[in-house]
Amino acid sequence: MFDLCAKVSCMGFDGDRLQRAVTAVKEEVGRLDAPCLAGPDAVALLSLLSSGKAACAAGEAACARRVETSNAHLSSGFRDASQLVAARTGVSQGEAAAQLATARRLEDLPETEARFRAGELSVAQANEVARAASVDPASEARMLELAGRDSVRALSDARKRVEATADDGDAIGRARARRFLRARQVDRFSVEIHGRMPTEDWAKVSAAWLPLRDRCFREARASMGSTPMGQTRWSRWPPPPPAAARAGSRRR
Repeated sequence: MFDLCAKVSCMGFDGDRLQRAVTAVKEEVGRLDAPCLAGPDAVALLSLLSSGKAACAAGEAACARRVETSNAHLSSGFRDASQLVAARTGVSQGEAAAQLATARRLEDLPETEARFRAGELSVAQANEVARAASVDPASEARMLELAGRDSVRALSDARKRVEATADDGDAIGRARARRFLRARQVDRFSVEIHGRMPTEDWAKVSAAWLPLRDRCFREARASMGSTPMGQTRWSRWPPPPPAAARAGSRRR
């Protein structure tokens, strides 16, 4: 599985060198006899390995994101990128989806991403900083400073304060600036759609989509004489718009 990695070379990245480094780490950890370490040495080694783990996690997140943007998961037999990531990394699909969400946020946060790749931020720290900065970009510097001196719990509390005090108008503006809709023909019979939009726009899409969905199901029932395969899943899609959006549509 790793032979392909050794052939990768792009923009100064050397896959062969990385593979040798990973092999060396595995060998040294295999030889590690922790009970023989003095206490201070164990502390130093713990910090070193933690930094290496964080750097590897940053690289893993970047590759997972590329799997998603390139649709490589489809050719591997997975319907969703998080499914492939979960299968290859040994985590749950929920954890894989969270990793991809962090990777997406980091695309707009070069300073946080650089520190993550340098092993200065753990996965949990990078996630908290990215979540706060995606709501309020001005909070990134403060969150990074806090990450360097306080606990993840304190960082999480700070992120919640940022989210709670974020101006709704700015949040809506950022959501509109980042909206997109892409359609890709998977084969002769199906099209894959991927998008992002403000909740108020989603309420309009939902209103237009639901009648079409119901009509398709009625026609399928009439032609098949039973519930068509996949209806249970698709009948829950799209999810209902938030209560605020529904209330706004009623007022209009």
